[in-house]
Amino acid sequence: MTKPGVPPSYDAIVHETVPTWDLFRPTTPPTSVPERELEARVRAALHADATLTQQLKIDVLVHGSHVWLTGKAIGPGQAAYAADLARRVPGVTEVHNELAIVPGL
Repeated sequence: MTKPGVPPSYDAIVHETVPTWDLFRPTTPPTSVPERELEARVRAALHADATLTQQLKIDVLVHGSHVWLTGKAIGPGQAAYAADLARRVPGVTEVHNELAIVPGL
C-alpha cells in the first residue's frame, strides 16, 4: 500500500530484506579432495619450494579441507610463507599455522 505523497518505491525500500552472508559465499562449493591426497599435495608444495630450506621439518596434518602446519621455522616470514604455499594448494580451504619460531635454527 502506497501512502499519499510518498514515492511508490518507499514501500519497497522500507520492506527490503537485508542480505545475509550466504550471498557472499561462492556459489559452487570447493571440490572435495581426499585427506591423504591433500596432505601429499601440501607436502609436495612445501618440499618443492627452494625458498624453504630443506633442513626444516614442517609437519602437515589434514582434516577435511583444513591444514595444520607444525614444526619449526627460522622466522615469522618463513612461517607465513609456508602457510601461504599451503593455502595455494587446490582443495585447501583453511590453514592453521602453528609453526614455532626458532631463530638461527
